[in-house]
Amino acid sequence: FHELGVLFHFSTPAELREIVILQPQWLVSGMCQVIFDWSLHEQEHHKVIKLEMKSAYDAWREKGMVTRRLLDRLWEFGFQEPHLKAFLLRFMEEVALICEVDPGSFLVPCLLPPAAAVEPAAPQSFVLDFGASFLPDSLFRRLICYAVQ
Repeated sequence: FHELGVLFHFSTPAELREIVILQPQWLVSGMCQVIFDWSLHEQEHHKVIKLEMKSAYDAWREKGMVTRRLLDRLWEFGFQEPHLKAFLLRFMEEVALICEVDPGSFLVPCLLPPAAAVEPAAPQSFVLDFGASFLPDSLFRRLICYAVQ
């Protein structure tokens, strides 16, 4: 049933093995609390979060950086239990939608501004040149996560 999209279950890693998702929309809804089109889907509780956590909110919106505290706040609506929040975070890491850059600080590559350049954390640099070849956006965003890790 996993292949049909009726339910989701992951055999690895261990953190994901503990939960079987019978309603895939639940998983989508959790991801959409973090990743969405700002011009179309900003929700009312985001305005409240912006007032309470302005610098974290601005980093999320402008730089694609999100803190664990902000994730907890975003997932307060419908994902209150800590083990569900941990599951969502681990799932998003596993599929390279989000990657930890510092303890408690995560990069969401698909929220990076189009012209943003990510500074390397170490003095070494890593360059990928695809030239004129086609590279799907989703693949590029996953490569960013893998490069950061």
